[in-house]
Amino acid sequence: MAIGYLATGDAVRPIVMVVYFGLSMLGGLWMPTAAFPEWLQKIAEYVPTHAYAGLGQAIERGDAPGAKDVTILVVYLVLFAGAAAWLYRRDTHKN
Repeated sequence: MAIGYLATGDAVRPIVMVVYFGLSMLGGLWMPTAAFPEWLQKIAEYVPTHAYAGLGQAIERGDAPGAKDVTILVVYLVLFAGAAAWLYRRDTHKN
């Protein structure tokens, strides 16, 4: 939703797709992050898609979700929801 307030109507879909594909690749959804250089592996550990995949993998193994993965997802939820709320307020005050 935050991207929708930042971009024009025609630009939102391509921007969202680029962000989605970038996060999917960086988070290890398309290939294992072990194939990445070490510096990129460290960054990938803090991407929301990596944490989301970690939740699914933990459940598949029959384990409880990791606290780090849950924390990362909650932090991103707060950041993205806060950004969307702030941009919404900014947008409605323009009119």
